[in-house]
Amino acid sequence: ALEATAKLSRAVYVERGTMAGSVSMKLADKKDDKAPYFAIVLVAGWSGRPGAVGAQA
Repeated sequence: ALEATAKLSRAVYVERGTMAGSVSMKLADKKDDKAPYFAIVLVAGWSGRPGAVGAQA
């Protein structure tokens, strides 16, 4: 879905973000699809939201 919407380049994978041994990387650089329970993918921006700079009214 991120590739299809051209958002993969903005996606960041975070594993155990607030714990010892945390890991973060570009999602595109992740070599496998394994993740622990405390993992999340963050995608920066919501350019289409109302009121955003450059958003169409």
